[in-house]
Amino acid sequence: MASLVHHDPGPDAIIGGMRITYLARSDETTDGLGIYRVDMNPHAPGAGLHRHARLTETFSVEAGRLALRVDDADHDLGPGDFALIPPGVAHAFANRGDRPVRFTLSFAPALGCEGFFAGLARLPRKAAAPIRRP
Repeated sequence: MASLVHHDPGPDAIIGGMRITYLARSDETTDGLGIYRVDMNPHAPGAGLHRHARLTETFSVEAGRLALRVDDADHDLGPGDFALIPPGVAHAFANRGDRPVRFTLSFAPALGCEGFFAGLARLPRKAAAPIRRP
């Protein structure tokens, strides 16, 4: 089944200073892929250093500046920049700037990450940090 998103109906999950809109859900892709729009407030902590055993994660920045740590290197991604993080590679991300950042995040395979996001959104704010994904 095709899936079209014409406008922002509002975020599907709010985790701290991040608003996540599901563009392609794992149940729509037989868990092969999950694609999410992420809007981060200025100075939002994002996700602390973590790694995924099975999934590849990508970041495609549309607006603002995204701080990305990959292994021991820090990167500052801006509009048009893209990062691909293979399984097993340690990484973290945050908005360290004074302006919002918007990026598209993807996971392959998706591993039902929407349930993970929904669970984090239900936690009290302090309990939700640091963010760790499967």
